[in-house]
Amino acid sequence: MNTAYMREWAMLREEGYRNPDPRAMILGAISEVLTEWINRGYHPLVMMDANSELNETQMADFIQEYDLCYLIATTNKGSAPRTYQRSGRRLDYMLGDPHVKTAILKSGSLGSGD
Repeated sequence: MNTAYMREWAMLREEGYRNPDPRAMILGAISEVLTEWINRGYHPLVMMDANSELNETQMADFIQEYDLCYLIATTNKGSAPRTYQRSGRRLDYMLGDPHVKTAILKSGSLGSGD
């Protein structure tokens, strides 16, 4: 079991889950937290090592449900960099709602020593 997903799957099986889906379970847990904080008037900023691309069904549904966007792609020209060393895929993300996106677009940053 060499992936985090498979280790989590095995652990959940040991805990008694018959057919666990670790990704669905963590997205469900994150959804509960997001719903609570959004209802309090906060705007989500979600950073995750998703081990999937944004167009995969579970991720796409999650992003649509909370009106999230991939902030790195929003704030940089061209293709966002890969985040998985063994392929050209992006699996790590910083996601935010439209309020967070607007705040980021109005902000800036300086390089080291600037």
